[in-house]
Amino acid sequence: MTGRLGMSKRNAQEVFSTFFGLELSVGSVSAIERRVAASLEEPYTEAWSSARGSPVIHADETPWYEDRRLAWLWVMTTGDLTVYRIQDRRNKEAAMAFIGEDFAGTACTDRYGAYVWIAKRGFCWAHLRRNFEAMSLAPGGEWYGQRLRAAASQIMITWYQNARGEIDDAQKDAKLATARRQVEDALRWAAAQPHFERVQRQAAAMLEQSDHLWAFLEVPGLPPDNNIAERAMRRGVLWRKRSYGTDSPAGSRFAERILTAVESLRAQDRDVLEFLAEAYDATLNKRPAPSLLP
Repeated sequence: MTGRLGMSKRNAQEVFSTFFGLELSVGSVSAIERRVAASLEEPYTEAWSSARGSPVIHADETPWYEDRRLAWLWVMTTGDLTVYRIQDRRNKEAAMAFIGEDFAGTACTDRYGAYVWIAKRGFCWAHLRRNFEAMSLAPGGEWYGQRLRAAASQIMITWYQNARGEIDDAQKDAKLATARRQVEDALRWAAAQPHFERVQRQAAAMLEQSDHLWAFLEVPGLPPDNNIAERAMRRGVLWRKRSYGTDSPAGSRFAERILTAVESLRAQDRDVLEFLAEAYDATLNKRPAPSLLP
């Protein structure tokens, strides 16, 4: 009720009273959450380790609150396996602790500097399109930003037209090659504008990160956007909005583990309640826990 369906503890208490005639205190709801969190420790740890070893991941982060102090909810997803982690910081060290400093795969992220240590990284073109929008509003950047934004939109449209079977691979490759020339030409022209420092600086930085811009053309299984991580993050954002985060480290462990279980099981079309019951029963009877791996 609280972890999957988003009920408050008091609403869960009311459901038990109204439908089942059972009196359950709010403290009992919290105690049950802690026991469920303990039963999910092994599946969560296994899922986290597996995601770190994946060839392609998508990562993102959003503000969170623990005991009214600012923290950060991190997410890492492969599509059928999604892992959440609540950490105190939003920096390079926090990203390395979550993703693994020895991560050898390719990560799809935005341009935030916390991920700069990842050697193989693909930028999200939805975020880039917003960067280009900002460039178009900067002094001297309108001409460049508008063209870059249009090319970014064309890249994503082309990619998903091909994914839906509306255009074949040859058509996709031709359209993407044209869009790439448009982007690189506009960035070079913008980087050569000495009178508009902000536009010049942004364009020069993107040219230096060209490998990250076009990683989706080289890495199998890597799309041009990070929508999959943003969709996974939405469940955490809704939790934060309704409850303002968690009140303690124990509450944070429940949140990150139940979010991991629910999002991963839903993606795999597996029964969430059945899994939670099996995990809880395994803990009570000292049996191996079920696995979240697909």
